[in-house]
Amino acid sequence: MKSPNEEQKCAIENTGNVMLQAGAGSGKTFVIINHIIFKIRKFIESNKSLLDGCSDNLEKKIRIFLSKIVVMTFTTKATS
Repeated sequence: MKSPNEEQKCAIENTGNVMLQAGAGSGKTFVIINHIIFKIRKFIESNKSLLDGCSDNLEKKIRIFLSKIVVMTFTTKATS
């Protein structure tokens, strides 16, 4: 698996919102995917107590968490 450079790592591990603007082939998709993975891992870490409890409650919390993630991407060419 590819390792992120320092700027990518900063965006991936950002705990707030992220807006990426970079040239072709710079790794935007890589950063977006890994940022989502990072956020899901953090959510699971902060909700470990739910892993031992009712799976319905855990599923509901995960659905609510994931429903708050919005990802949009487009190219300059697509805006013309």
